[in-house]
Amino acid sequence: MQQILETQKTIVTTLALMKRDVDMLLTIAGNKALTNVNPPAQQVRNTFTRRQDFPLKLVTNVTAFEELLNDEAIMAEFVTFLKMQGGRNKEEYMDRAMKKLLCDSLGAQYSFQGRRGKLPFFKLSNIWSGIKSK
Repeated sequence: MQQILETQKTIVTTLALMKRDVDMLLTIAGNKALTNVNPPAQQVRNTFTRRQDFPLKLVTNVTAFEELLNDEAIMAEFVTFLKMQGGRNKEEYMDRAMKKLLCDSLGAQYSFQGRRGKLPFFKLSNIWSGIKSK
């Protein structure tokens, strides 16, 4: 019974988030005549800082998130998000941060320098500087 209630709660939360996203898209679509059709920074920030969005699952999400971190407010929120992961030492902090940031299958596609045909993580300068800022 407890599991059913938790599942229902998760579904309701997901539906509420989806409704918010649809409302945002409808607002943007209704304002096409405006020169600035980008969503407000707060809505963009919420898109990538909800717990459900992490860990990131696609390279395209990592690239988009890297671009979002050019905004100082989003970077500050990202640093706070990482600091909340904790860790008793640098290694534990790095392990926790990476587990929160990238899913295992995506993390396996990266190495720090991009050796052995993997993507170079150090080129994600905004993400890397956010991780180092602890």
